[in-house]
Amino acid sequence: MIKINYIIEKGNNIYINNKTHIQTNFRKYIETFLESQLTTFKGRVDAIKNKYGFHKLIPIYISHQLCFIPLNNLKDYELVYINIYEINLIQKVKNKTLIKFHDQSEIIINKQFNSIYNNYKRALIIKS
Repeated sequence: MIKINYIIEKGNNIYINNKTHIQTNFRKYIETFLESQLTTFKGRVDAIKNKYGFHKLIPIYISHQLCFIPLNNLKDYELVYINIYEINLIQKVKNKTLIKFHDQSEIIINKQFNSIYNNYKRALIIKS
């Protein structure tokens, strides 16, 4: 299995690490991982909401290697999901945010640093 740093969803297409293109949406793709754990996307989201009290931009915990934080409103056409376990550095660059991963790849997000950093820190509590 490839290491997943981030997934970009555009309509009914996802792009993994900006290299692999799959004709599906994020939710259906993640369901393939969750089925083996006898759970669903909705079940995982509901459990995280109930246990941690999150109400928006819910982290999607899959395993000790995969936990995605959404960086956009789920109604946006282009959605970015970052795997928090692969993040090496989050840095402010003007009014954007640079995210560097353990494999030295990086992505620049057109969103305020504080918003992304706070979502990242909040999602880390799910690790335990």
